[in-house]
Amino acid sequence: MAGTAGSLVFLTALFCVVSSRIPYLDNHINASLVGLAITLSFEITNVAFGLVWCMSNLETNIVSVERIKEYSEVEREAEWSSNFKPGRDWPSGGFLKFLNFATRYRPELDLVIKDLSIEIGSEEKVGIVPYRSGQILTNSLTVPHD
Repeated sequence: MAGTAGSLVFLTALFCVVSSRIPYLDNHINASLVGLAITLSFEITNVAFGLVWCMSNLETNIVSVERIKEYSEVEREAEWSSNFKPGRDWPSGGFLKFLNFATRYRPELDLVIKDLSIEIGSEEKVGIVPYRSGQILTNSLTVPHD
């Protein structure tokens, strides 16, 4: 955009110089008109920059409204309920056990984790690093110990 603005000012100045050499326009173009033309070409570029900024800002705000609309229509998760009531002394140790765990992102999608069985004892450290093809692995989850 800056290159276009510079080109517009340059072409305006060039037109003023060339038109002063044309015999028919020789008496009609003076220094004040040349100054006015160059100043207005600067102002036109400023207005163009302002319009581009306003349009990008408007687009950002519209996308925000679209996201809010989408999030308001997302199906709510079911309330959490369980028949298991832990005792008052829970947790008594740092032991974690998964038996045949499976999960998916949405009900209509395939399972992303299938039959995961794992036991993590007290004082054991575990790092879980997701696999992302073509990307650098930057996030991990560490299960803290007691």
